[in-house]
Amino acid sequence: MPEGRHEDFEIVTHSITMQQVADVYGFKINRKGFMRCPFHANGSERTPSLKVYQGYRGFHCKACGVGGDVIRFVELLNNLTPLEAMMELAATFQIQISTDVDISPETIERAKQARFEQQKAIILEQQKQADLKRLGTLIQAFEREIEESQPFSDMWCYCQNKLPILRGEWELLFNSINKRN
Repeated sequence: MPEGRHEDFEIVTHSITMQQVADVYGFKINRKGFMRCPFHANGSERTPSLKVYQGYRGFHCKACGVGGDVIRFVELLNNLTPLEAMMELAATFQIQISTDVDISPETIERAKQARFEQQKAIILEQQKQADLKRLGTLIQAFEREIEESQPFSDMWCYCQNKLPILRGEWELLFNSINKRN
């Protein structure tokens, strides 16, 4: 961790969204959450490739692979150190950090709670992806069983009845994952 208290970085990272940073620096984000990447092609690409994630999840460019949080974005954009970028964001958004005064325990606790919530969301997202894959595999197995079973046999009927339910569960899960991205 660069100079400065770890809590300062946590507080800044979990107090500002990428959407807010993009707005302050004059970037336009389209309806799908993409903007032109300032880190390659001098920001003049025709199709925006930098994904701005909702909440405190940061950014990632699908073309050049650069990604990170709000501090990393400002660090790269303005050629700053992580500490300078954190301090610039704190000043721009008027966020209290330890170089200003002692930070209240409540502010530190909020930053820790935001970090915990972020980690929990990542784990939940990974679990949803695994469940989606499992349901897809199960749907394929049921479809194979329908093709290979004798029509109207017990197994064929079971698969015919279960398959629409599995497809519905898969679709709901798929939509919930894609709604966030």
